[in-house]
Amino acid sequence: SLEALQAFSQGQAEHLKMRDDAAIPNLKKAIELDPNFASAYATLGVASFNLGRLAEGMAALRKAYELRDRASEREKFYIEAHYYDEVVVDFEKALDVYMQWSQTYPRDSAPYSNAALASSALGMHEKALEHAVQGHQVDPRDAYCYDNMAGAYEALNRFDEAKSIAEEAVAKKVDGSGIHFVLLDLAYYRGDR
Repeated sequence: SLEALQAFSQGQAEHLKMRDDAAIPNLKKAIELDPNFASAYATLGVASFNLGRLAEGMAALRKAYELRDRASEREKFYIEAHYYDEVVVDFEKALDVYMQWSQTYPRDSAPYSNAALASSALGMHEKALEHAVQGHQVDPRDAYCYDNMAGAYEALNRFDEAKSIAEEAVAKKVDGSGIHFVLLDLAYYRGDR
């Protein structure tokens, strides 16, 4: 329904701004209005995971995966990749889907950003940085790409670059909590109270 789509769009907009606490009520409303809205379940699952609500996130992503045939091709990539990434916890399978997604939709930054996270989880920090930079090139205002670049630089002990990219995100007002965690870590490493 149009109402469900509007609620989803509002939730998605909040999620993309890294305001998952504000996204969740809209996503739940979209699902109330349309119980078969696969993308709303998927975004609710990811937003829930981002806030540490693992059981809620898993349930929503499972439901999205069950309903994935009702989604567009692009939405299926999002659903399947996050299902493998966060429910099945098969980072290699998730990376395969993220790479297929990025090849099919090269102007989407999300598959690169999420591939960075999966690569990082596998300890492949150089690859994580590469994916995050690719996503940043696609969308220089993507807050998730900034988060992932800063985190990858930190994991690679490239602290000056981590600080520089984190400060750039803050200056451009695309900083999420991950950016501030990196800045906190860097201050700790330097003994900067």
